[in-house]
Amino acid sequence: KQAKARRAEAALLNNLGNLRIREEKWQEATSLYEQSVALCRNHGDVSGEGLFLMSLGYAYHLQGDLPKALGLYQQSEALLEAIGDRAPLAKVKGNLANLYIETGALERGEEKLLEAEGIAHEKGDPFSQAYTTLLRGDLWRKKGDAEQALAAYQEGKRLFSLLGSTEEEAI
Repeated sequence: KQAKARRAEAALLNNLGNLRIREEKWQEATSLYEQSVALCRNHGDVSGEGLFLMSLGYAYHLQGDLPKALGLYQQSEALLEAIGDRAPLAKVKGNLANLYIETGALERGEEKLLEAEGIAHEKGDPFSQAYTTLLRGDLWRKKGDAEQALAAYQEGKRLFSLLGSTEEEAI
């Protein structure tokens, strides 16, 4: 019972961090994400720790601290893989692909994108399928293929519209 309460508290802190992200209050978001990670870490909730490390990485990614974001995404990926928690892995690997593609490490980006796409399809996760479709567009754009990029962006937007979401909510 206490474990569920701690996980709920960590999730609440993470959700508050998400709100601060939307308000572009980076330091507040980062602090809330750090608290959610610490709460999970201190109570042995490896799944929660891995999940909330992804959020913390995203906060640093948005702030332009790409080395810090990369390290946090990699920690998240390693923890979730170690315990076999595949559900959030598509998003973590998608975030890694996004960072690699953004920085021009296209081979690494494509590798992570393929992993994310595979998990998204395996899990039947329409949100991650839409997200990885947009990332595929980013990869095509970086490779200089505007036609393929546009097709992927249009498909990603269509998939998100089916979910009632926007691509801005993806990461």
